[in-house]
Amino acid sequence: RGSTQIMTGTRSTSTRLWQLELPNQAHTTATLREQAHAAVGHSTPADLVAFAHGSLFFPVLSTLEKALQDDILPAFPGLTLATLRKYPP
Repeated sequence: RGSTQIMTGTRSTSTRLWQLELPNQAHTTATLREQAHAAVGHSTPADLVAFAHGSLFFPVLSTLEKALQDDILPAFPGLTLATLRKYPP
């Protein structure tokens, strides 16, 4: 893969989140789209359920279960009704 640096930023010591200065689109030739991605490595099913639960701001498990039953959640790797019931966070 290429080694072209496309963005730099600093990491907040208090929140541990990356802070990026986005270039003004008027000064770039590429079109930027706003996106967010999760980087999830090789994790256990319990880790994936816990990650999804935390990403959704720790809802009550019955609420999360209902949302999974009604199929109203975006896709979270490893989060299914079966894994939630087997590995509740």
